[in-house]
Amino acid sequence: AYDSQFAICVLHNGRVLRENNRGVVYIPYDGEYKVRLKNKHPYLRAKASVSIDGRSVSNLGDFILQTGETLDLERFLDHSMTDGNRFKFVPLSDGRVADPTDHNNGLIKVEFYRELVYIPPKIEPWPIRKQTSYGVGPRTGGRGTSCNPTWVGENLNDSVAVNWVNSSNTLTNSIPPIADEGAGATIEGGHSGQEFVYGNDFSTESYPNGVTLTLQLKGLERSRWEYEDDIHPRPRRRRIKYCPGCGAHRRNLEKFCGECGTAYHPRYEREKGRLAR
Repeated sequence: AYDSQFAICVLHNGRVLRENNRGVVYIPYDGEYKVRLKNKHPYLRAKASVSIDGRSVSNLGDFILQTGETLDLERFLDHSMTDGNRFKFVPLSDGRVADPTDHNNGLIKVEFYRELVYIPPKIEPWPIRKQTSYGVGPRTGGRGTSCNPTWVGENLNDSVAVNWVNSSNTLTNSIPPIADEGAGATIEGGHSGQEFVYGNDFSTESYPNGVTLTLQLKGLERSRWEYEDDIHPRPRRRRIKYCPGCGAHRRNLEKFCGECGTAYHPRYEREKGRLAR
């Protein structure tokens, strides 16, 4: 999920799990995962508040993201900055699920709040106009009428805070919870030694100004898990540059050698009606 220079995704066994067009991410049941947070803003820091299944991930404060920083969050922060339990996704029938009827089960929600930047107020000079009168007697209007000056700010020491998002709406791509096949919830998994430290606090925009991103987790049984190479990653396929038959250089992405007719891949032989070598 991505919006306004913020992004989140789910990682399982070191790889990013793709979300569909409904914001749903499939993950094998009893699998542990991480939530990746990204702040892609070039010069503004941000704070992130993360909740899973309607429960706040951290009881010790929000997460600080520096400009361009990525955080792979893998555990709950209940009481310790140095260790805790990983995120683990299980079916709702698991006895460790706190409330199987909660409509927030499977929902990952991240609220980002950007750093506020102080911009000094611009002071307009007092307008000076040449007064011109005609005739004798008091001026009653018309030409030469004086004008009131215009000031920016009621006080010279006023500060102006600039919000970098629309102040009338919260940017969100919220996905409604889905409670059908594949529903599950996150529980505390194995031990994690992921460490955090307290950082210097700074002012941020506040609710409802902010960016909210959500993802909906759904589970699959291991037998149905389509990414079998999740545990044993598939090696990267190398492009064939020379003919295995005569050694001639392969031109562009041709299927057969222009010199001897040898197929560069067995499936091309099947296309010609011949047996694969």
